[in-house]
Amino acid sequence: MLACAIIGGKLLTVTTGPSQAKASGRAAPSGDGTAPGPQAAPDERGLDAWKAFLRAHARLFSELDAELRAEHGLTIGDFDVLVQLADAPTGRLRMCELADAVLLSPSGLSRRVERLQRAGLVDRERASADARSIEAGLTQAGRRRFRRMRRTHRADIRERFSDRFDAEELDQLEALMGRLIEGPGAGR
Repeated sequence: MLACAIIGGKLLTVTTGPSQAKASGRAAPSGDGTAPGPQAAPDERGLDAWKAFLRAHARLFSELDAELRAEHGLTIGDFDVLVQLADAPTGRLRMCELADAVLLSPSGLSRRVERLQRAGLVDRERASADARSIEAGLTQAGRRRFRRMRRTHRADIRERFSDRFDAEELDQLEALMGRLIEGPGAGR
């Protein structure tokens, strides 16, 4: 995966492979012809935090995905679909709702659900309330696979993430990430 952004006058490139995440930043032209000084300016601190966030996310995502693939033969994206269906109040979601929940385009979700359906983990049928809509739900085999995958995933999250912080740090992280989730200007 490759992500690029110019932030705080620096070009940030983050690349991830199956088991690693690397980031490199190089100075972008400053416009005034001066090079960045030896001490990080406030904008640089924000850039450093951003780069660390991207590296941590890329590494954790890659490691969690690799573990699910190795243990269960499914990707973290497949697992996300199973989670959304398992957590749905009725155990079923319309395809458009599921696409929104897993942040996929309708066509991307359709391909993913089709693969999960061929594996016997998900079924699709017309919605009873609206015959124009298609709903997806977990099969019994899908529920069993989801429960096994959830145990693996939770253990991996504990090992790779939550065990590295104390309770106060986890509360702080949750609050900080919540501000990002709320959107621009939130928490100001």
